[in-house]
Amino acid sequence: MNYKRIIGTIICFVVLFISSCNNRNINIIVGGEQKELLVNYLLYRKFNVKITDNDNYITLNKINEKILIGIITMLDLKIEIIKDNIMNANTTRTVEGGAYIRKYLKISAENGMEILKDDAPARWVYDPSHPDAVLKGAKKGYVQIPNIDLITEYCDLIETAGLYNGIVDFIKTNYKNIIAEKINVNTIDEITHNIKIEKGLQLLLEFSLFGAKKTP
Repeated sequence: MNYKRIIGTIICFVVLFISSCNNRNINIIVGGEQKELLVNYLLYRKFNVKITDNDNYITLNKINEKILIGIITMLDLKIEIIKDNIMNANTTRTVEGGAYIRKYLKISAENGMEILKDDAPARWVYDPSHPDAVLKGAKKGYVQIPNIDLITEYCDLIETAGLYNGIVDFIKTNYKNIIAEKINVNTIDEITHNIKIEKGLQLLLEFSLFGAKKTP
């Protein structure tokens, strides 16, 4: 298990905050790939917003409801892509042929928002009884398994959903004119719907997504 990634994700959400001096400025603790994705999205959309990188958090100045709705729409798309990867982690046969290939969201000023396929090689597992096992040749008895690391996907899901829900909370607090029904809240139950999750990872999700899970 990628315990360092798990611990880093938990720490990230213990200290994550989204705040404002007024509803025109927002501070977001975000790092790594999440920061790069967020900044690239804002640059791609050419929003009139000032981005200040303060190392461990970024400040967005002169924001408005259009920018915020755009950000959560982008994050919602990323969540759906991650969910597809998790649900297809064991898919060894697709209509295109071969095992499922991991997908990811890439944003750039040149090409905009793209859903790309990961070029990491698929894994081969020896399982001659599997219906998709190779029948002859050097790989006889082997099955092609998707190039998906579930720990990485779950942690990415936690980070993305945490950022999404933090911004949703900010919108609901500072932008009363936005109709709440237009915003989809990614609760833990909705995110994990139809996804088979190991017990330990389920507990991790519940702990890390405390802002999204309602206490019964």
